[in-house]
Amino acid sequence: MAFKRLHQLSSRVFTQLALVAFAGLLVYSNTLYSPFVFDDLPFILENKVVKDFTYFADPFSLKAAEGVIPEIRSTFFTRYVTYLTFAANRYMGGDNPFGYHMFNIVTHILSAWMLYWLARSITAIAMARSIDSFPLFCALIFVCHPLQTQAVTYIWQRNASLATFFYLLSFASYARFRSCDSSRRIFYMLALVSTVTAMHTKEMTFTLPVMILLFDLMFIKSGLKERVKVVSPFLILMSIIPAWLMLNPAGVAKAPGDVLTIYSSTDYSRGITAWNYFLTQLHVVTEYIGLLLVPVGQNLDHDHPVHNSCFESAPFLSSIFLVSLAVCAIYLYTRYKDEKGVWLLVSFGIAWFFITISVESSFVPIADVMHEHRVYLPSVGFIIAMVAILHTFKGERGVIVMSVAVLILALTAYDRNSVWASPVKLWTDAVSKSPKKARPRNNLAIAYERTGDYERAALQFTEAVRLDPDLARAHHNLANIRLKQGQLADAEKEYRIAVGLVPWIAVNYYGLGMVYEKMSRPDLAEKEYRITIEKEPSHTGAHFALGRIYLNSGNLVLAKSYFKIATGLRPDIGVNHLALGIVHLRSGELETAQRSFAKVLELEPDNETAKKELERIRR
Repeated sequence: MAFKRLHQLSSRVFTQLALVAFAGLLVYSNTLYSPFVFDDLPFILENKVVKDFTYFADPFSLKAAEGVIPEIRSTFFTRYVTYLTFAANRYMGGDNPFGYHMFNIVTHILSAWMLYWLARSITAIAMARSIDSFPLFCALIFVCHPLQTQAVTYIWQRNASLATFFYLLSFASYARFRSCDSSRRIFYMLALVSTVTAMHTKEMTFTLPVMILLFDLMFIKSGLKERVKVVSPFLILMSIIPAWLMLNPAGVAKAPGDVLTIYSSTDYSRGITAWNYFLTQLHVVTEYIGLLLVPVGQNLDHDHPVHNSCFESAPFLSSIFLVSLAVCAIYLYTRYKDEKGVWLLVSFGIAWFFITISVESSFVPIADVMHEHRVYLPSVGFIIAMVAILHTFKGERGVIVMSVAVLILALTAYDRNSVWASPVKLWTDAVSKSPKKARPRNNLAIAYERTGDYERAALQFTEAVRLDPDLARAHHNLANIRLKQGQLADAEKEYRIAVGLVPWIAVNYYGLGMVYEKMSRPDLAEKEYRITIEKEPSHTGAHFALGRIYLNSGNLVLAKSYFKIATGLRPDIGVNHLALGIVHLRSGELETAQRSFAKVLELEPDNETAKKELERIRR
């Protein structure tokens, strides 16, 4: 009786949507102040593209911009909408993570609402009768499933959640267009606009027109002429992502014919061939399904092996399982295509999962072979299939099972979100689950370093270097720690190793310059700082350091020159103006020195050195 009353209470659409929103807010309520981590730093906090709206007003100006990493250049046009939302977040809330998390949570809830709308539309077409609990449980399981946490709590992975929202909005609009008689043109136009928006949010939305065509073929009885008329505009829109990659308007260097490799400006695949990647993904996709069924062992940085032969047990057995699943979907469609029932929904859900996961889990090599946020969009199909199967249970058993599942998933997701409370906690979790992978240890060490725990940081950096001697960033970070600890010989050694591994990276030469300055070897330090500027002309620290060396040696002309460059590059840093003011003061340029010290106090009102120097000038 209790379940009947609950069912009656939740039968109204508004009540169901409110319940989904409440569940989403509750599950993610402990993440609102979780700090920026991992790729949040280079792609959000240190990304000059999202610091204002300049590049969004004139996107093609990005080609001439300095200080923009290749990954941002290569994805700016296909993720324009995502970057725009980050710029809006920065404009409204600066570097406070609250606004970013709130946006992600709202996006997640809206995606769940879109799934609810899609489920209602599709059941109206595919089912002989309406089942109120079907869209409700689809949305609840989606919003509460712990595997979604990486796409929601990890701020940068808004790429996945926002793209999924537009994907579902487009698909649900098209389904509504095909299932209603009134306002059909509005829904059709909304589907087209949402498709274009989705394809400027993340590359995985490339499959959207394929899914629309499949939906039309599976559920809509239509003549060929009409089908071509309504579906062909979506198929034409598939060219958007390949077109941007081919045009390459941001000016990223690409190898000929390398259009499909989204991140081809870097060694993004790390030598993994298309065949190796495909074999590996057979096992990875099977693991994704396992995590959807039993979300235990979630990890921000999975350490998954790359498979080299189809006769290895993992890819071989996985291929049998996945092929069986695909055959099952085909059988269910052929068996029930002329009938209305849940098994047609199961077939559709399986097809959705395979098609939507194909962009990142097929033949295009990506160095990180397994990431949980990649299942965010494919999980929609999995959930539709599972909820449809559970609706075959007689009586209230299916509703009871799904209600218990939602509760367990919600509690598990809340617990998983607690891991994101601090970088130390997050990376400790990753290290415990990927103990033989160097990157989690490197990132845990960085987290320790930022708390001032240099001893633990050094231990983790050392272990990262042992696990992967070619990981240049770990050598660089270990050198930074040794420099802070005053172990200059060790710092010099690690910087030299990093230079040997990545000779084009400027920061390692800069580190060597700092080591030699502390060794009282300004001649060697000057050489390294000059190489730094040669590799990276806009490196403010190297210009400032050269100015410092020349100031200490009494060469005020060169000191002034380099401090001016540093100030021009970073006029927002008080110490640049302070150093320039000191040079002006020693050169007898009192009025200019006074302006420099006044600028320091404008940026740093409590700067005692600037106050004292101004008082000396005025006396």
